[in-house]
Amino acid sequence: MPPEMTNHCETRTANAAPALTQLQPFNEFRFNDCMAFLAEKHSRALSLYEMMKLHVMIDVYHTIAHGKPVIGGPIAAFTNGPVPRSSKSHIARWKKIYEQSGQMPDGFLIEEHRDRLTFIPTQPPSRDDFSDAEIAAMDRAWTDVVYILDKDGDEEGWIASQKYFHKDSFIGRAWEHARHHGTSLDWCRILDEYKKDHQDADIDGVKSLLCI
Repeated sequence: MPPEMTNHCETRTANAAPALTQLQPFNEFRFNDCMAFLAEKHSRALSLYEMMKLHVMIDVYHTIAHGKPVIGGPIAAFTNGPVPRSSKSHIARWKKIYEQSGQMPDGFLIEEHRDRLTFIPTQPPSRDDFSDAEIAAMDRAWTDVVYILDKDGDEEGWIASQKYFHKDSFIGRAWEHARHHGTSLDWCRILDEYKKDHQDADIDGVKSLLCI
């Protein structure tokens, strides 16, 4: 299970309010389990980009519903949208080791497709390894990430995904704010932006769980 939730604040400037940028530390084992489960469930290999975006949205949707992420770690405002630094470094190590020695990461096979790598699980976890809430968050994340990429083909799907994660969604607006201020994404901002699109969401209740 993920480590105990701990709040971490990052200060933007000496005069600005602190940003709540981490709810719990990154759990690489939970990351691996989530990605392997989704890839197996949908019979689809996952790219580096897809895994990082799935991490973002799994944590976002589980936090919105239950006040804590599944995987953890701060979400940075990179050029290609919100990206968790921890999972980016985690799978970058997989890629580096594979390119240097051909060694596969534990639990995955790597396939090469022209200019990108995709990852196929070899030992996916069972459905019973996840709560119903985690499954629901993963299903919503899959719709926002992989469905968008797949529905219009490679080029159009990429353009649609970039629009979604930069401006055409609540997480895109939170990314835009963080990018402007030079910080990781603020969970208060994510929740407030979600509330704009989902008026019935109990965001105040979530904030009370986070002690905001």
